[in-house]
Amino acid sequence: MTMNENVYYDFKDVRERDMDFLIMEEFGASQDFANIFLSKVNKIDAKVDYIYHSKYQKYKGESDMIIICIHNDHKHALLIEDKIDAEAMPYQSSRYFKRADEAVAKGEYESYDIFITAPQAYLNSNSEAQLYPNKVSYEEIAEYMRLKSEEKYNFKLQMIEMALGRERKGYQPVENKEIASFWECYRTELHRKIPFVNCTNEQNTKCDNSHWPNFRSPCVGTRIVHKAKQGYVDLQFNGMADRLDELDMLLKSIDVDKTGVTVEPASKSGSIRIKCSPINFEGKYDQQATLVEESLNAIGRIYRIAEAIAQKQNAKL
Repeated sequence: MTMNENVYYDFKDVRERDMDFLIMEEFGASQDFANIFLSKVNKIDAKVDYIYHSKYQKYKGESDMIIICIHNDHKHALLIEDKIDAEAMPYQSSRYFKRADEAVAKGEYESYDIFITAPQAYLNSNSEAQLYPNKVSYEEIAEYMRLKSEEKYNFKLQMIEMALGRERKGYQPVENKEIASFWECYRTELHRKIPFVNCTNEQNTKCDNSHWPNFRSPCVGTRIVHKAKQGYVDLQFNGMADRLDELDMLLKSIDVDKTGVTVEPASKSGSIRIKCSPINFEGKYDQQATLVEESLNAIGRIYRIAEAIAQKQNAKL
């Protein structure tokens, strides 16, 4: 049975706070809805127990929503940033981890996962949004609601469509011309030197914070990130920050050149890392061409490590 769309709701506007309340109500009312998020972190059917809205911590900022779930008799939190069209603040994603770590230390919950929910176009184009380890698009939520027959879902679906329309009319990434010019040279050299490595954000609009090229990894559950300003290339393993010993053993088990390769934490992830010289994407490319070449060599090496791990994983299947 499809949803009755006979009633039309004339919204003047839909703001992020409105979407917060829509999402919170669904978390409390529907396990199927909660599983949209929980399935992405392998905690499907964890039971929602308590929901916070707009929880602020001094000097560490605000969490839009915190969903406390009971999973295997432990309290597990989903911290969710909600965006329609507002530009993300620098380091907004990293502050979520700081707030969550502090809450764990206080005993408010025992573990957590960090999410962002937003229109898919925002998730695709915003560099800060791409730093969140878990993402749920408004379109995914709308698809879930289209399968429901109750009138309340007609109301909520129209509300989401209004939010999506506002996103299309509202937030547009602002290009930084210096960074865009640097990226163009970087991309050309990337395709020439390591054409087998696929950059997943090279076509995005280059904004002020577009200095982390991301690459597709052949190893399941990982991605490759060139953290240019910091000066290293990471093969990131989701959710393995507290299992670095396992990553170290995995690295030791593969037959690759391990010169200068280390295992490091990266927020909630664990990373196999190669250091390289920092690069300023707002600077002149010609003055940093040798540094780019050094970085691309590191990316190629990390990719080969990911291939070796993937081969090892496949051999076990």
